[in-house]
Amino acid sequence: MFTECWWDSIFIDLILSNIPGMIIARLLINAFGWEDFDWYGRLGKKNILHWDIWHNHKRLFAVTLVLFCYVMQFFGCFFPGNTMVLNVTSHLTTTRLLIWSTMGYLAYKELYIYASEPVNKKNSIAQPEYIWIPLFATFLEQFIVIRWSEHRYFKGSEPLPMWLVSIWIVVVILIVGRISYLKIRHERDVASGKIVLIDH
Repeated sequence: MFTECWWDSIFIDLILSNIPGMIIARLLINAFGWEDFDWYGRLGKKNILHWDIWHNHKRLFAVTLVLFCYVMQFFGCFFPGNTMVLNVTSHLTTTRLLIWSTMGYLAYKELYIYASEPVNKKNSIAQPEYIWIPLFATFLEQFIVIRWSEHRYFKGSEPLPMWLVSIWIVVVILIVGRISYLKIRHERDVASGKIVLIDH
């Protein structure tokens, strides 16, 4: 059964790993002048209600997909290797890391281009060339865990409380519903002439 201490999540994961990692990443971006991705469309907006993510179906979809891949990739750091009983020095582990650090970044950039394009752009320059690789890797890793783990991680564990399951169901419904509504509204505005599509 896979378990984790509360102090491990707070002190080791959050305080000693995640927060320092974010601070160092921000310092490196500023020091080298690297591109700063504005995933939520905050630049030039008055407040959070005006962020582009709440009004652009492409941006909301892209951010949702990125967060989903982040979570699945995080699971992939632990479960598939343990399922196949791999040593931390295994070449397969190194290969996986290389795939995620290269193809993952290309897919990340590809999604950002797609999300940042104006909603009235007729032909997107962002073609789905790289996003399929990390998506395939994500589902392959989860398939390996489901198929060959023999319930070693969750055997004997208590089922998720119904209130937690209900929250996630509501969140998924809200996100899918919002993306669908924005997409339908966009198509309606294009059909009515309220939004005029441009080639570039």
